[in-house]
Amino acid sequence: MRFGSPHPSGSFVYAVIGGGLVKIGRATDVAARVEQIRAMSPVEVWCYASAPGDYAEESSLHRRFDAWRHHGEWFDLPPDQFAALVNYLNLLTSYYSDWYQDLINELADSWPADVAAALSAEELEVLMDFMGEVMLIQSAE
Repeated sequence: MRFGSPHPSGSFVYAVIGGGLVKIGRATDVAARVEQIRAMSPVEVWCYASAPGDYAEESSLHRRFDAWRHHGEWFDLPPDQFAALVNYLNLLTSYYSDWYQDLINELADSWPADVAAALSAEELEVLMDFMGEVMLIQSAE
């Protein structure tokens, strides 16, 4: 199942994690893009967060986190900056929350079965906070 972005551009901004790095990118089909990245990656990757967004949002995030740029669109973010990224994607999502839970469920299928074991306690806490905030937004509407 694929979901189109409610953003006027029809695209999403996403954060893919793997090998201790975060890739900030943009795609019209995040699940397909994750599969492309996975096919080219020497380490396991999965989509951590995604939100409706366009080139302007992606570029803004690249500039915001430039100090931690590892290579290209891959960043070595410290925990506080990773949380800032997730919070920003959550903010973008709040504008389009009606369909978002279905997208999260689809992207969760791309996570490894032992995702909790693969994340640090701090990363897992950020993920749970993010998911909880999305659920609160969803239930408030």
